Amino acid sequence: MVLVVFPRRGCLVLVTALVLGLCFSIYGIYSLIRAAASPTIKDKVIVVDPGHGGRDPGATVDGYYEKDLNLKIARAVYRALEAVGAKPVLTRNSDRDFFPGGPYYGTRMQKRKELDGRIKIAVEAQADLLISIHSNAHRKSSVRGPLTFYYYDSPEGEYLARLVQKELNYLTDPQYHHEATGEAYYLLREAPVLALIIEVGFITNSEDFMLLNNPGYQELIANAIVKGLRAYYGGDPSRGES
Repeated sequence: MVLVVFPRRGCLVLVTALVLGLCFSIYGIYSLIRAAASPTIKDKVIVVDPGHGGRDPGATVDGYYEKDLNLKIARAVYRALEAVGAKPVLTRNSDRDFFPGGPYYGTRMQKRKELDGRIKIAVEAQADLLISIHSNAHRKSSVRGPLTFYYYDSPEGEYLARLVQKELNYLTDPQYHHEATGEAYYLLREAPVLALIIEVGFITNSEDFMLLNNPGYQELIANAIVKGLRAYYGGDPSRGES
């Protein structure tokens, strides 16, 4: 409380200002303006790419193909994005690939052309973001946990990847937490839109493998990814970088 005294016509006019209340009023107005100006995930076009597919099975464990798991989780991400008002697009919704016509040799050049087909979908959709969903593999079966990759030369990609990785880390014990990692993978490098590759877990780890095949856990992964995206777009202020 501030007491201000003004002399006027030989009398003292006492003006009492409730500074604390005034500050709250100003802060409230500022918050409303900031919320109105902040972008949200609503109406963002987000392309969700289930990695591999068709002639490219990805990693294989005990007769299970990575491509099938990627599609299930990508569909869960699609549903979670729809639920928060985003406009998701799947690059594939069936067991297919984007290899050019002719025999499949699995060469690096063929794989790059296949990835170009996925990038083309993001471009044609005028996407705000491209997320490629994968399942990881490692020669050591003890390695587990989700991992998010961004293009190493993209500060914006790094910021987004850290937010997503933070949410994904909540799904595992601390000893299995990972940091978002910058790489120069073809999809990240060549996509003209912001892009992430999200490895949702290691199918070579028995615990991860069991969880990743559980529909309930697939929903948890999807929700964690979307929470990270909402923190990035400003639509989920309860979470963010710490």
